[in-house]
Amino acid sequence: MEGYINKIVLSLDRIEILGNSVLQYSKILIVFVVGVLLFYILKKIINTKGDKLVRRTRTKIDDIVLSLIKKVLIYIVFIPCIYISRSYLNLTADIESLFNLTLFIILVILISYYLNQTLQKSIDTIIKPIIKRSETKLDDQLLPVFKTTTKITIFILATLIIITNLGYDFTSLIAGLGIGGLAVALAAQQTLGNFFASIAIFSDQPFQINDLIKIDNILGNVIQVGFRSTRIKTLEGTEIVIPNSKLADSVIENITKRSSVRINTELGVKYDTSPQKLERAINIIKEIIKNERNVEDDSYVIFSSFNDSSLSISVSYWINLQNRWDDILQTKHRINMRVKEQFEEEHISFAYPTQEIFLHK
Repeated sequence: MEGYINKIVLSLDRIEILGNSVLQYSKILIVFVVGVLLFYILKKIINTKGDKLVRRTRTKIDDIVLSLIKKVLIYIVFIPCIYISRSYLNLTADIESLFNLTLFIILVILISYYLNQTLQKSIDTIIKPIIKRSETKLDDQLLPVFKTTTKITIFILATLIIITNLGYDFTSLIAGLGIGGLAVALAAQQTLGNFFASIAIFSDQPFQINDLIKIDNILGNVIQVGFRSTRIKTLEGTEIVIPNSKLADSVIENITKRSSVRINTELGVKYDTSPQKLERAINIIKEIIKNERNVEDDSYVIFSSFNDSSLSISVSYWINLQNRWDDILQTKHRINMRVKEQFEEEHISFAYPTQEIFLHK
């Protein structure tokens, strides 16, 4: 039996395909069969034992690690299989060098990708809940920037490692860019301006996430502050992206930081309104404002002027801005509706533009 097996092995060793014997290819096949069996055995163990272990602990770190192992298990098993298989093949020096370089680049890309995925998940799972419990909103601004910085850093490091292993001197490469480097610098001028503007925004803190701000004619809530731009959601529901360089040079009105918002209104009643009814109209408005819980005490209602077609009543009051913007609008709506209703009950008529024409004979 042993002699028969040896004859088969010798026969396979004599048959060559592309410079390698069938026996060598058979060894590679065996390596990958073992790799497949090993992969499914490890996968079964991890899915059964690993899930039980992480459920026993309160920390979420082991959940992240287990999730990472499940994702990279196939690479952990089959990349060594590929490396072992290479040793069974007769390769030229150039092909072997290309093979090693390709395998190295693939490893760097895979490690960078899964490292970034793990860090992003760690930030969302561990750091983000801690930030949500903190009182300051600055962390909410820095968290997206921190995540973006992490991605960029990993990408730059991976690129540098690959370039270095391709045989290029990175320092010489930068120095050799010459005019091309100058062109890149000029093209990146606006990007750098936005970057430094974002640093100024983070340091000065003219606004925070969810603050209601007004820039030029744009009124909305800040939803994200990045390295390049800031995103604002308007009251109409649209999303506006403003470059940080423009934002840093603009006059920013932070409405959220006001303790209250002032409402000024002019009401006109007819000229034939008696002084008693005019006084009654003023008292009605004062009473309505006083009974509104969202309005502060500092308000006034006065008979302000004789207009062309009406007697003008000036109304000014402050609405507490700790409420949401829609609550402020609803407060103003309720006050206006009650004034309208009670004026009708008291037979006090609002004025509208009229003209009296006198003809002389």
